Amino acid sequence: MRHGELMPKNLVIYTTARARTSKLMFLFADGVAEQTPNEWDIKIISIDRFLESSAHPKDTNAIACFGILRGTGMALQEAARLGIDRYFIDHAYFSRGYGGEGWLRLSKNRHTLNYIKTPNTGRWEEKFAREYEHQIKPWKHKASRGDKILVIPPTHAIKWYFGCHNWEKEILEKLKKYLPEYLHCKIKIRPKPNEPIVDKLGNLLRFDKTVPEDAVPLEQDLTEANIVIAYNSNVTLEATRLGIPVITTRHNSCYPISFTIEDLMINFHNPKFDVEPDRLTLFRWLANNQFTKQEFRTGYAWKIVNQFQGDAT
Repeated sequence: MRHGELMPKNLVIYTTARARTSKLMFLFADGVAEQTPNEWDIKIISIDRFLESSAHPKDTNAIACFGILRGTGMALQEAARLGIDRYFIDHAYFSRGYGGEGWLRLSKNRHTLNYIKTPNTGRWEEKFAREYEHQIKPWKHKASRGDKILVIPPTHAIKWYFGCHNWEKEILEKLKKYLPEYLHCKIKIRPKPNEPIVDKLGNLLRFDKTVPEDAVPLEQDLTEANIVIAYNSNVTLEATRLGIPVITTRHNSCYPISFTIEDLMINFHNPKFDVEPDRLTLFRWLANNQFTKQEFRTGYAWKIVNQFQGDAT
């Protein structure tokens, strides 16, 4: 290295036993090397290495993981504790799934984007506007919404990751304390199907395939909802698309347009719920930060996230 040149920073990219996601992490590494060839010393290692010692390699400046299961959640928690940058990949906000272009979200130092900046890439218009132009429904006013309070609790894995074990209990206690008793029957809890169950260290144990007796398709629950209350679920994004007001925590992508539980306590049909939030700006921002497998490989994802998400903490 020449005198005056900066030493490359150390990026650790973790893989798991899942071949599909591990392949993506190799593509991610290729993209970082393509975009910033001299800035990062990239190490691709199995998450088992971290689990053996509960420690990242010495002098790690940043890590990248897919999801929070199979040990990656513990790696992310430890990185956050040490102030190490975290690049987190998970399911996309729009056109989710591994098929087709395989859209996935990428966020820096956050589980999801819970703030809005104004992107200048025109990505929503280029990639999603045509697909979604007839799917974004007019904002629903009181008379056109249902009469249920749809509550989406965090999964067992999310409860472990964020330490929010009492969130559902506290929300129900608050609703039943402040809402008239005749509205208590309008509260509907919708757990996630095929919920991941983890141990006290976050290791995946199994998927709970139990189906509640009152289970109906999500579309029906949303049709019947006056409002949706959720911890981190992307159901809030679907509700927002359909014109239904949502109340979320800061670990939710709809947090920037969320109403508050206090709004609901003031009035079940609070006129505030009839005022449409800036959905399109939210959609544009989220679309700006999800990418195809090819965009991970070329480093476009790496470039855009570091350009627009910057030093978010």
